Amino acid sequence: MGTAAIALAKLIEAIVYTTCSSQAKRDYLMNDLDVPASHIFNSRDDSFVQGIRTATIPRPPTIV
Repeated sequence: MGTAAIALAKLIEAIVYTTCSSQAKRDYLMNDLDVPASHIFNSRDDSFVQGIRTATIPRPPTIV
């Protein structure tokens, strides 16, 4: 299900953040699904909460 969700998200050019539980799965996400390493978090503990929060913190709007 997760792989399908990532494929769909990429189809609509969404930014993908995900979790996984092993290095093999991490490698698969990076190499086969083209998810950046900085967007992959550990699912075995709650460290992903802060990681995703930091990665997606709102930025101030750009004034043109």
